[in-house]
Amino acid sequence: LASGSGAYGCRMIGNVYNASYKSGVVLQCNGWTSITVENCLIANNHTHDVAPIGLGGSHGQATFRNTTIANNDSKIGTISCFCGSDNGTSDANKLTLVNTVIYGNTAGGAVQTFNPLSIYTTYDIRHCNYPEADPNDGKGNFYADPRFADAANGDFSLGKGSACVDVGEDIPTLTEDID
Repeated sequence: LASGSGAYGCRMIGNVYNASYKSGVVLQCNGWTSITVENCLIANNHTHDVAPIGLGGSHGQATFRNTTIANNDSKIGTISCFCGSDNGTSDANKLTLVNTVIYGNTAGGAVQTFNPLSIYTTYDIRHCNYPEADPNDGKGNFYADPRFADAANGDFSLGKGSACVDVGEDIPTLTEDID
């Protein structure tokens, strides 16, 4: 995606990448780039030495809203944030997640969302369901089985009894609420 662009209502499913590269086989945002991913599904992607989603360089900004990131597999994490600058937050990447479900992803066989190389990344995570969530952070984050309707057959809509239904932040610009 070009800087300032976005992916809206898309499905990034079943991509496989075996070569060695920093990150971002499915989606990558490099320095001085700003992208938005809204109302999308990123699922069942497999990478060898990279993460399916990458935020790198410096000043990269990625925003995910009302997006499901599920059942992806890599060695280093689902979202890899790496920055070549050590100038603190002035050159840091920024990752914003709002109303996003991150579930069933593995890194080297273990559940892991963020790559540990994320030391120069600032995070704004609100009303999200993800493994490392702190339910006491005051931002509405939690971790629970989203009870996908039929993930085995590609239906990642929220099923009955899902803890993710009606707990998100209202987004005035969002015209279609899938669940």
